[in-house]
Amino acid sequence: MPKNSGNRPARQKSRGNTEEALSPAAFWLFAAAVFFSPLIFFTAVTRNPYIIQNIIFRSLTAFAVLLLLFSKKGHIVFARTYMDKALAAYGILIALSLIAALIYYPQWKTAYFVFWGRRMIFFVFNCMAVFYISFLMAKNSYYKKVLIYALVATASISAFYALMQYTGHEFIWPQNLHHYGSRSVSTFGNPTFIASFEVVIIILCLWGFSKASTLPAAVLWGVLFALNFFALLITQTRSSWVGAIAAFLIYLVFALKKGLWKKMAIAAAALFLVSWIFPKLAFNRDHPTVWSRITHEMRNVSNLRESSSVTQRLLIWGAALRMFKQSPVFGHGWGSFELRYPAEQGKILAEKPELAGLRTHANNSHNELLEQLSQLGLPGFFLFAAVWLVFFYRTSKSYFSSGNMLILACVAAVAGFIVDNMLGVTLNFPMPVMAFWAVAGIAVAESSGGEYIVARKLRMGTAVKVILALFVIFFIKKQADYFKGEMNYFSGFTRSRIGDIAGAAEDCLRAWQYYPWNTDNNYELGNCYMRLGRHEKAVWAYKEALKSNPGYDEIFYNLAIAYQSMGRPEDAEKNYREAASINPVSAEYYLALGNHYLRNEATKDIKKAEEFYSRAFELKPDSSDIANNLAYVHMLKGDIRKSYELYKNALKVNPAYETAKRNLESILPRLNIPLEEWRAKAMALVKADNFAEAELLFRKIIEAHPGDMAAAFYLGNCLTSLKRYDEAAAVYERLVRFYPAEKHFALNLAKIYYMRGDRIQAVDFLKKISPVFPRDKEIDKLLRVFQGGGGNF
Repeated sequence: MPKNSGNRPARQKSRGNTEEALSPAAFWLFAAAVFFSPLIFFTAVTRNPYIIQNIIFRSLTAFAVLLLLFSKKGHIVFARTYMDKALAAYGILIALSLIAALIYYPQWKTAYFVFWGRRMIFFVFNCMAVFYISFLMAKNSYYKKVLIYALVATASISAFYALMQYTGHEFIWPQNLHHYGSRSVSTFGNPTFIASFEVVIIILCLWGFSKASTLPAAVLWGVLFALNFFALLITQTRSSWVGAIAAFLIYLVFALKKGLWKKMAIAAAALFLVSWIFPKLAFNRDHPTVWSRITHEMRNVSNLRESSSVTQRLLIWGAALRMFKQSPVFGHGWGSFELRYPAEQGKILAEKPELAGLRTHANNSHNELLEQLSQLGLPGFFLFAAVWLVFFYRTSKSYFSSGNMLILACVAAVAGFIVDNMLGVTLNFPMPVMAFWAVAGIAVAESSGGEYIVARKLRMGTAVKVILALFVIFFIKKQADYFKGEMNYFSGFTRSRIGDIAGAAEDCLRAWQYYPWNTDNNYELGNCYMRLGRHEKAVWAYKEALKSNPGYDEIFYNLAIAYQSMGRPEDAEKNYREAASINPVSAEYYLALGNHYLRNEATKDIKKAEEFYSRAFELKPDSSDIANNLAYVHMLKGDIRKSYELYKNALKVNPAYETAKRNLESILPRLNIPLEEWRAKAMALVKADNFAEAELLFRKIIEAHPGDMAAAFYLGNCLTSLKRYDEAAAVYERLVRFYPAEKHFALNLAKIYYMRGDRIQAVDFLKKISPVFPRDKEIDKLLRVFQGGGGNF
């Protein structure tokens, strides 16, 4: 590569050897990708806003890469950095990791190939392309500013929008965005994504403030610093707060050593001031302070059962460690965590069912070290560590020799982002990771010298250019197809929820045609076919969903139901069992297995039915269906007493459960329980106005038969006559809850409220039930009486 001649105008001299070999259009295209991608999103077109963001970003970046590769006529151009060897070794390893996945899981080769392919595309376009283009832009003082300003500008616009959301001025998202509550999402669609992005940006703003030589520049950078820090607080993402603190402290320590005491004092004061103001501007007045948000989890750590975010991460980390121990050398393949996690989680929950409430779907391990160990084993972990050891060693060495504050800022930002990802996942998502690799590229550019461009002559230059151009066009088309698939899936999902099942099936089928590996879409398509009674089509769609991701227990369960409907019990059993192995704390799956062994003549097995019903009952003892079915099994076995107790259990949960009532009443004579004799005596006591004795007998009847509605009715009347209104109200409230169509239960409850002095409650209750009994004269009369209109009841 020839040296610069020094004969260009002054502004061009600063561009180094990029002027001779690289296309400025590529840099502007990439800057546009950086600036616009995080700001463009749709709220009612696809499930997640970052789908369109990533498609725009990758498409523009792909074009930028193509322009850079062929910047010099007849040559192909590459960047050269001191990170190349480490990154190449790591890239080769993750590419080869697919072999491990295909060896371990040949039955799910399509799913592992799809997830590996996604992660490879992510690595190439969202990581490496960003790093190398940022490196080349940072080698030029003009384009370096363009890149930094693009990053800061897009973050600041998004931060301002987050501030608007936080203060109650939402004009795009629904006001109460499920499920992040008061955590602003801004343009990123997820508070975690913008939080990690801000970890990088606040340090760049701090660097800008540090280097500002005029008052207007200092004020501008100071305002941007405070604004972006405010946005970080609004997200309430504590892992990012920790990462930002780590980054700030690194920058602060070395800035103080350079004598920037005054500016650092102002920056620290700004942080404390913003932290103090933060809860006071909240639209939701119960918004936590920074300190309360931080200390909440610290208090809960002493009792892990109270801290779901801590215990859920422990569950995820436990699954990641299991994956690592299973294959410490070869791992399970890059991109395999999401696929393997459900099975590993299921094994943990089978051993510790008390953690059932923390069961979740995890895309990543929430700890980047475990992310590497679980998927790539020790070789991947050490190569990942080597990449960042080289980075921190070379950048630190350059900083200590040059004192370049931009290197310090970028290194601090990278370190803070990595700290954030010891508890987070944003190294694996497109928008936040773009900021991470951009500052990494800037740091490497600032800390390296000498030639940094390699231009190799092409023998068949035109042919290679055409092939690569066609590849980029094909890649962008597939990105567009993916987006169309997401749009059709969202349309189908929406139509399904409003009852247009046939239309929903058409949309989901069209989505499959655009992109056949969308698990959620294929699952929704299967559900639509099931609701339309097209069972064979449903089986095909569910299998397509599992081909994309075999980690969803509900897909196996629905597939089993489809097979059951088609009269294929063996296939149904296989899939019921698979669902239960992935989610061993689902009582529903064991109930289905029990039903399978009880109702199908070809597979009838009372012993197995009892086994699965018993497991379901252990998991959900308050289920009347499970108790009833288990009781029936014991009745078939001849254990009448056990059957009776279980029927009672079912009726205690739901006294209106008619099947359990009939079953219990059928065995009462066999147990010599004289229910009707007790009832006759109780009614005689009522006629004699002996309500105290009658009460005891009615309670005895209800204890023997918890579903006896008449006994409960008379018990309530006895308690009312005894002026024990609170107890009477409790009896009638239960009757009204399970028999909402019985008007006399409701009327008696209203009267009891009135008699115990709760006139307002009586009136409110009557108004509440009025729509159930429209224009009812008795209710209207009671309302007039209770509202003071005269009369009696």
